[in-house]
Amino acid sequence: IDVTSEVGVGSTFSVTLPYSEQRQSVQVQPSSRPPAQSSRSLRVLVVDDDVFVGRSIRRLLRPQHEVTLALSGRQALSLLRNGDFDVIFCDVMMPEMTGMELHAMVSQHDMRLSERFVFITGGPFTPEARLLFDQVTNPCIQKPFTPGDLASVLESAIHSTPPRAQSM
Repeated sequence: IDVTSEVGVGSTFSVTLPYSEQRQSVQVQPSSRPPAQSSRSLRVLVVDDDVFVGRSIRRLLRPQHEVTLALSGRQALSLLRNGDFDVIFCDVMMPEMTGMELHAMVSQHDMRLSERFVFITGGPFTPEARLLFDQVTNPCIQKPFTPGDLASVLESAIHSTPPRAQSM
């Protein structure tokens, strides 16, 4: 790391990383589709230990959808026991309880609810994650994702979940 600084002008930080012989390909499929305004509002739970990711998703989905943010698998489990959500965006890799473990716990008690999970991942799959994704049909969104990616998943959810009864 090199730093140059001039009083009153600013500072420049240069970071040089060593070259790696190991190449890793990243597949990003940009979506040109703009976020769609769907025909009905959904209750969405966002489970991500990165508060910035969670807040970004919440900001993209509001005000049209009711969005609740959980910063851990344990917090999400508590919310899932007490609430009915149409879609659960869930980070795969989190400390303490992974998204895979949360999904497994929910699957034991409510298979219909476990089918509403949409996994979010930012990196290569662990052997455990690969096994899960071979066994389930839940969608998986790769980070970085676009607002159009979220809109596509929500549109599918709208067509596959019955409307909730409106409270008076």
